[in-house]
Amino acid sequence: MIKKLIFKLFLIISATTSLFAETASIDIEKSALNLVKIAVESYAMPGVTEFEKTQIDAMFLNDLKVSDRLEAVANPFKNGYETPVTAAEMQSKWIELLIKYKITKTPNGLSTEYKLFDPQKNAPVMQRFTVSSFTEYPFLSHSMTVSINDYLRAPSIDWMKNFVILAKDMGAKKSDIVIADYTLTYQKTIIHGGYNIFPKWAGNSQKEFYYTAYENEPTLYKYDIYSGKKTRIMSSDGMIMCSDVSADGKKLLITKPSGGLPDVFMYEPILSKLTNLTRYSGIDVNGNFIENDTKIAFVSDRLGYPTVFTKALNSDNVEQLIFSPRYNSSFNAQGELLTYVAREGGEANLYLMNTKSGQKRQITFAGYNSSPRLSKAGDAIMFFKNDHRKTYLGIFRLNSFSVYLFPMNIGRIKSLDW
Repeated sequence: MIKKLIFKLFLIISATTSLFAETASIDIEKSALNLVKIAVESYAMPGVTEFEKTQIDAMFLNDLKVSDRLEAVANPFKNGYETPVTAAEMQSKWIELLIKYKITKTPNGLSTEYKLFDPQKNAPVMQRFTVSSFTEYPFLSHSMTVSINDYLRAPSIDWMKNFVILAKDMGAKKSDIVIADYTLTYQKTIIHGGYNIFPKWAGNSQKEFYYTAYENEPTLYKYDIYSGKKTRIMSSDGMIMCSDVSADGKKLLITKPSGGLPDVFMYEPILSKLTNLTRYSGIDVNGNFIENDTKIAFVSDRLGYPTVFTKALNSDNVEQLIFSPRYNSSFNAQGELLTYVAREGGEANLYLMNTKSGQKRQITFAGYNSSPRLSKAGDAIMFFKNDHRKTYLGIFRLNSFSVYLFPMNIGRIKSLDW
């Protein structure tokens, strides 16, 4: 009975967060230095409403902040989209970059086209981005920001353009699978009806994902976003979830019961081969590949409380990875980086660790922080923060140790992947 309660607690802590999200608002907990000053100028073409322009403009200004490289400054020019600005004019105002962009309705949706003026260049850089409907407008902003960041040859922020996939609570024993942008402003329901949870991307292309559906019995499926094809992987007499996928997409880490309590298994779909990796009489859950997929990290109650252990795939030896603080039931890993939650004195804070060196660093210092997810490149962490009765979606930038917080108000989210 006690172990069942602990198992339920593991699931609640690692996979359930009550969230409430809103658009176009951001708080900065820490800020980067030496930002490039960019003046911003936007224009709405005929057919684009003031509301649509305002939403895109607000999202773009937020993205510039989160880029950790750019600082929007007052624009002294405002002389029309087609009117050029000289290097001398920009230098006289201490402006390092100027972006002019126009928003246009197209037969197939909405587009933004920008001109980026750099005093060091003879001609502006031009780019155009298109989405199929206004609801996708965050991706216009995200794409412009990534493009400017790439122009500056700054550390990649490609994760801005990626989808987030989440399980959204729809009532008693009901949960939909939804894809969203990184601010959760854009949302599109992919699977509706029933109790669907634990979505996990099947690869970097973000074309397919795994998820668990609670039907007659918990069943793991693979789903193709574009074709709508659903493939059954396996069922279980208890809970089942895919917690990680190898870099080549050929191996899954699955948590499922073994002898009544959960173990971490590796499943190879091409071979239909299922291997129990942990073989423990207690609770082992939430396996993640680490260090070029040669090892796994996972949560276990081997010490009487949840904490993170590791083992090599070619060995039976299990080693404790995190020693303090205690109670580390939620973590996520990419390569040699691992971020985890440690509960202390009524708070829960995030830590960042290098799994090879063992070096760690605390990255949040107040509130209840949960469900950290590293970007695929390992350069940013998405997490949720509850502080003084307010809930935020947080983005932590590893390059500058800056934290950006988006207030939330969109409903309860049970689990997500980035």
